[in-house]
Amino acid sequence: MLYRHYLDAKPIAMQGIGLKGVKKRILVGPLTGAPNFVIRIFTVEKNGYTPHHSHPYEHGIVILEGKGKALMDDKELEIGAGCACTIAPNVPHQIVNNSDSDLVFICVVPAGADSDAIRNKS
Repeated sequence: MLYRHYLDAKPIAMQGIGLKGVKKRILVGPLTGAPNFVIRIFTVEKNGYTPHHSHPYEHGIVILEGKGKALMDDKELEIGAGCACTIAPNVPHQIVNNSDSDLVFICVVPAGADSDAIRNKS
């Protein structure tokens, strides 16, 4: 069993085209004893955004703090603390923080979907 606060997980500054002001923490995954799934906590800074992307697996997100919008397929949804959604495989999506504070959310994906959860000590 693993028990820890999410702030104890090392933040990883996300790098790449199409994203801005995003940090990821891997809270649970294969390196912490969960062979089938990865729980990640993302922090999107003011005016930040995740890349507009899709992938071949489903995943779920839960907004913990802040507000913004989720672009999914061709829909734009207002999101805020307490909102949850599932994203089906191959659906283009993006999270955008259009507020004045950090947007923090949990994202759960299958094991193997996040290479950092396999390579780096969480």
